[in-house]
Amino acid sequence: MMETAVAVVGTATGVALINKIGNAIGWWTAPIQTKRMAEAEAKAAMIQAESDIEVADLKRRAEARVASESIKQQANMESIIYASLSYLNSDATPQDMEDDWVTNFFEKCRNVSDEEMQQVWARILAGEANKPGSFSRKTVNVMEDLGKADAELFRNLCRFAWTYQDSVLVIPLVFDLQREIYNQQGVRFESCTHLETLGLVNTEGLTSLSLMTKQFTVSYDKRTIMVSSNDDKISTGHVKFTRAGLELYHICEVEPVDGIFEYVCDVWTREHGLTITPVADAR
Repeated sequence: MMETAVAVVGTATGVALINKIGNAIGWWTAPIQTKRMAEAEAKAAMIQAESDIEVADLKRRAEARVASESIKQQANMESIIYASLSYLNSDATPQDMEDDWVTNFFEKCRNVSDEEMQQVWARILAGEANKPGSFSRKTVNVMEDLGKADAELFRNLCRFAWTYQDSVLVIPLVFDLQREIYNQQGVRFESCTHLETLGLVNTEGLTSLSLMTKQFTVSYDKRTIMVSSNDDKISTGHVKFTRAGLELYHICEVEPVDGIFEYVCDVWTREHGLTITPVADAR
């Protein structure tokens, strides 16, 4: 109670109250006021001293935290840099990388401590150094929100990707998200919609590929087929990569799915009436 009273004295209302009492009942309240004010000032000085100590301690803890974070971030960045060296090509041109891209890259990756995710970031860094412009700033920003479990979901989807006409166009052929061949590998409606929220794929119903020719080749795990169509489009299923997804696909190392080659050929011939002719094994 005494502390509360002393604290009140130090306020404008406390001073006003003391003054009011002194004016009302006479001079004898002055010593009381003087004593109370002295107590208030002493208490205030003590509180200020304690506050200064607390602020100093808080500052030291903040500086220690910042130093600790900086050390961890520096270690993370150096681990990624070191890991990227093994992925560099002999003709890499890191000197041509944009400064803004590099700055943004390390702002996004500096808190990544998981070794597997560091390897993904290292591949991106090396890929950009090998061929500047390979990875957009948006792709790097997408990576910032990508956790280890998300990366695994994306790798699962990449196992179903086919290459069109020996080009950079890569399409995940997912015709039925309820099929066991997809579900066994972790590719489901929920996983695909989650990857869509991350900006890696689009899942707007059935998708199709517009054809520039009635005959074209597609490849999967170094196995190639010639496809003939009477239409100017073919069904490619429910999922397609965004630009970020396509760029990240090229740094994924995945194993092929047993039976998917035969399954896709069957769907295209039986359900879509396409004619398929095997091409000599590229291996």
